[in-house]
Amino acid sequence: MTWDVLGIGIDEPLDRAWPPEQKPPLFRRPELLTHPNLPKPLHGVNPRTVMGQKWWNEKRQEAYAKNNYCCWACGTHKSVSLYRDWLEAHEAYEVDYPNGRMEIKEIVALCHACHNFIHSGRLYNTLNEDNEGKFLFVLRRGLRILKENALQPYWGTLFVLEKYKGATDTDAMARLASRGIIPNEVSMARWEDWRLIIDGVEYPPKFANLDEWREHYERPPGEPARRGSDRP
Repeated sequence: MTWDVLGIGIDEPLDRAWPPEQKPPLFRRPELLTHPNLPKPLHGVNPRTVMGQKWWNEKRQEAYAKNNYCCWACGTHKSVSLYRDWLEAHEAYEVDYPNGRMEIKEIVALCHACHNFIHSGRLYNTLNEDNEGKFLFVLRRGLRILKENALQPYWGTLFVLEKYKGATDTDAMARLASRGIIPNEVSMARWEDWRLIIDGVEYPPKFANLDEWREHYERPPGEPARRGSDRP
């Protein structure tokens, strides 16, 4: 990918300082910023709900401490990270789209900016919160880190950028395809065949199909569920 086609300027210097009284990061793993979006069939199915809050709290606290309370992706110490002065836990998965398998590999710790960069849908929602400045900063910052480390962004992140620049969904996909950014089409497992895998145990989707998913995630706040649906 040619970086100048992005059209938003990503060459501003980044501040990855940490307070002198704190230990510096033991490692940086910028490749975490290339994590793909999760498949819709497994939305709402995750380790924290399956394994319980006690398990989740233990795993995330281990992740926070493992890198001296610095972001695993960029190395920023939590006390000087932007937007929030704490780390956020993120589940890193290995996703097998043709066979419908999503296996948890590890729990990692990210600063708020890196975490929002990974979740492109969440990032785009900052525009709905009338926070264009945050949207652009998080996007530029994440892309700059990837460029510095010779890494390519996940195509879904660039899809969000095209949408921000005014493209329709169809036009955004066409632009990315013309640049060779969208990967070759891969076969996708049937909705009902998807499974989350934790320690070898498989867990099925929360929603039976795409219609149920839409009923849950796309219903306007405060609007009651459709008749016949028992979804909250």
